[in-house]
Amino acid sequence: MVYKKAIRDKIPEIIEESGHSCNVKPLSDSEFLVELEKKLIEELREYQESKSIEELVDIMEVIQRISELKGTSIEDLENLRKAKAEKRGTFEKNLFLIDSKGNDDFENKRRFMRCYGHPIPKPVIGGICSECGGKSTV
Repeated sequence: MVYKKAIRDKIPEIIEESGHSCNVKPLSDSEFLVELEKKLIEELREYQESKSIEELVDIMEVIQRISELKGTSIEDLENLRKAKAEKRGTFEKNLFLIDSKGNDDFENKRRFMRCYGHPIPKPVIGGICSECGGKSTV
């Protein structure tokens, strides 16, 4: 069977312990990032089909590795999550937006705000970089 996809580190051992063989190859970080982004979609589809908490764990594992490959630690990711929750809220109230009237340009501008005071542009929440406190540019 041909898979051609990103796998967890212990999968080759598990396959071999079950009496089968497999071929794997290590990828560079940039190559693996591309494959992990595909894996994220795969895991999301699996969750959508099964609604299994275990699939959410797989999604979290993929997100953690993507974050690391993009130069952001899990702690930094959590800090960004907290800063965004502080500024924009969480999903605890189960709100569902039906429509909005007003300035359509606001949402487009907000998507492109980044702090460029880092080797890799960092997301900005509320006009301030949650990592360095720098002002954003659009």
